[in-house]
Amino acid sequence: MENLIVFDPYHGGHHAEYIVHLLNELTDRGGSGKVLLACPADLLHDIETISPGVLGELSIRLNHAELPALNPLLSPARLAIANRRLLREVVADAPYDQLLAMYLDHLQFALAAPAPRSRRGDITISGILFRPNLHLPLPTSASIRERLTQWRKKFLLQRMAAHPQLGTVFSLDQLAVQTLKELDMRAVGLPDPIDPADNGPGQQAMRRRFGIDLERTLFVLFGMLDRRKGLLEVLAALRLLTPLEQRSTAVLLAGPIANEIKQLVRTETAWLTANSEVQCVVHDQLIPVSEAQSFISAADIVSAAYVGHVGSSAVLVRAAAAGRPVLCAASGNMGILARAHSLGITVEAHRPSEIANGIRCFLQNRSAGFEATVARSWAARNTPVSFARMILDNLSFPAAQEGVGTAS
Repeated sequence: MENLIVFDPYHGGHHAEYIVHLLNELTDRGGSGKVLLACPADLLHDIETISPGVLGELSIRLNHAELPALNPLLSPARLAIANRRLLREVVADAPYDQLLAMYLDHLQFALAAPAPRSRRGDITISGILFRPNLHLPLPTSASIRERLTQWRKKFLLQRMAAHPQLGTVFSLDQLAVQTLKELDMRAVGLPDPIDPADNGPGQQAMRRRFGIDLERTLFVLFGMLDRRKGLLEVLAALRLLTPLEQRSTAVLLAGPIANEIKQLVRTETAWLTANSEVQCVVHDQLIPVSEAQSFISAADIVSAAYVGHVGSSAVLVRAAAAGRPVLCAASGNMGILARAHSLGITVEAHRPSEIANGIRCFLQNRSAGFEATVARSWAARNTPVSFARMILDNLSFPAAQEGVGTAS
């Protein structure tokens, strides 16, 4: 293996998991070379938390360059500027051949710039692009702002594709790969890396833990619960159910709720508890990776009715591996995957009335739109090992480099 920088100025969510998958594969491969983890101290802590000892088990040399943790909720412009500055600092003098950006989206601005004059040679920059949504047509009702945003994304991708230091662009959205290739990028599709092992206490024990009525159909909303996850729309949909339907329904919000909607969620769940027959349980805490699958397995239905989300989501793979149907947004890559692999029901997620109809379908038939064999077969192709191997096998190292340059 050559010398590699893993660049990730964020923490939380999937960031630590993805790096752990790479480190585990590097450990299994052995060999020479060295890795520089350019990341915040909090991300390093997350890595050690979910995989104790992994940083000390590598056969290769591992170094750490501490970065300040960036807030992903900042404006795209501010994140682009901050990523560009951090990238230049990391690669300025470090003798590495390749940089892997774990979130390439915020480096598009840096890579859309003209090719830089390197100090000691050019580093090849590869990375994971999470929102390459040019392959998804805009609705006819799209606003001028949305059309301008789409044009800007295409312009940046075209400029990035022409950058001489660009290596491989990876995407979890398999359908986007062909579009990226048409822009003359070296694009490779990635599996969504999920460990489906469930070492939890079982479905009924999980429900008892939260006091959930075993006779109700339980809908679980899981993960980092922000506005994009459709919480407010799902809670609004519960109001539209009849009292009889509400008595058959329970909802578990499993994961930290974003501050921007926390008070709204508290108000709405309090209203539902006081004025409806729905059982609503809130677990507003970060869920360890080791417990993630247990929360999915506790569900009868997993809610993935995301609003304005065009990419993929690991929750689809987790649900399919556990044999749980999803109530999924119809639009974007998630809707395409749900229909292609019989993962459940798709709805117009921005419409509470449509979500309510989806809930009614599941109350009548908990397996509506779901084929367990097809779903599990798809989930089985999405593993941490296949994810890490696909990346490491497709990094393009320069044939002969003395050092690195800046990506301007």
